[in-house]
Amino acid sequence: MDHFVVLQELGKGSFGSVFKAQHKVSGETVAIKKMKKKFTSQGECRSLQEVKALEALRAGPNIVRLHQFFLEKKELCMVFELMDGNLYQLIKDRNGIRLEETTTRSMVFQILRGLQHMHAKGIMHRDMKPENLLVTGDCVKIADFGLARELKSRPPYTTYVSTRWYRAPEVLLKSSAYTYAVDLWAAGTIAAELISLKPLFPGSSDVDQINRIGNALGSPTQVAHEGQAIGTTITIGSGGEWKEGVQLAAKMGVSFPQVHTRSLQDVLQPTSKASIDLIGGLLKYDPKSRTTAYQALLCPWFEDIPEVDEVRLLVDVQHSPDKRRSMFSGLRSTSFKKESREGKDTKEGKDGKDAKDGKDGKDGKDGKDAKARKRGLSVTLPSPNNVAKPSLAMVLKTDSAVEGIRLSTQAVHLHSGFDLPEISPTSPFWNDTHT
Repeated sequence: MDHFVVLQELGKGSFGSVFKAQHKVSGETVAIKKMKKKFTSQGECRSLQEVKALEALRAGPNIVRLHQFFLEKKELCMVFELMDGNLYQLIKDRNGIRLEETTTRSMVFQILRGLQHMHAKGIMHRDMKPENLLVTGDCVKIADFGLARELKSRPPYTTYVSTRWYRAPEVLLKSSAYTYAVDLWAAGTIAAELISLKPLFPGSSDVDQINRIGNALGSPTQVAHEGQAIGTTITIGSGGEWKEGVQLAAKMGVSFPQVHTRSLQDVLQPTSKASIDLIGGLLKYDPKSRTTAYQALLCPWFEDIPEVDEVRLLVDVQHSPDKRRSMFSGLRSTSFKKESREGKDTKEGKDGKDAKDGKDGKDGKDGKDAKARKRGLSVTLPSPNNVAKPSLAMVLKTDSAVEGIRLSTQAVHLHSGFDLPEISPTSPFWNDTHT
């Protein structure tokens, strides 16, 4: 924390605390998440699921940016871009006064855009809820990847994921082989809540949650009306058919309610048919029948949003090669890999680049710093009082690990703000005294 001035505590939880802080050199304001769990090395920090996911997604749209991470007295500190608040707070502060449909539509689009990128990169979030959607103005970004997992990882998965109100039916029914479709269900419930400013399924228990879902979407199997002859069937509810779900419910000793359902149009009135169609596609019982994030982005409700043209060039998760590849491959920066090779060469008696720089390079100091980093010694930065405040370009230039990251001022779906260099043994910000 030596490079930051802590301004205030933003929140505290079982995981740790979040602080608002200012970088001493750049002057930029950030959010620092300080974990309670103790870590012994940077390598152990990199093995954390949240860090892996955020590094894999770091240049993606509508994903909160992790600028860097470091150890402070064996506590992991993660430095994020600072956002004004979260979607839960925004909904609460509205006091029942609905948002303009254009605002709601833009926010839902951004949530789905973040999910599309995440799923195409082979990651499922598993904890989508309003509290984990950060907001600045009309810009929304997905945060808190503590429960993130690879799509290619093998079940069983824990069923204790997400908050109950946003939990998909397959998770409620204790299926341990769920997929990224749990995020799509959650997105549907969040979209409905953004429209009505009320939770769509505020269940008090898992069984109550199933009943509330059944009352709104109908039974996932064909049933007879009361008074009709046995064997006479009626149309399945708007949630569609889901034979596997019926079997899962039977194993738990529960059943979906056999009732006449109200349509989502009745529940969410007044709103457009296009928005209802989108939410209905996300809230299908059968995970395989749910609209993917990519498909949802191309629905009629979003046809007037300019970014839709960019979406058409993207890849649906169903056809993405990334879902067959580990999300943890290729995360180490080029400079980190290069230093590893050079360190190995130097150890074997070869002339590594850093060793050569230290002997007869243009700048002897650079060579000494490189050697010091290899030996695990600290590298001291100039005092902030003795240097000019750097520009964004100067901050970015301090580490090649950020090379190639696309910056844009398009607030709807691309990241903004500064990008501190990633903390690694190649970075001048790295200091082993923090370990």
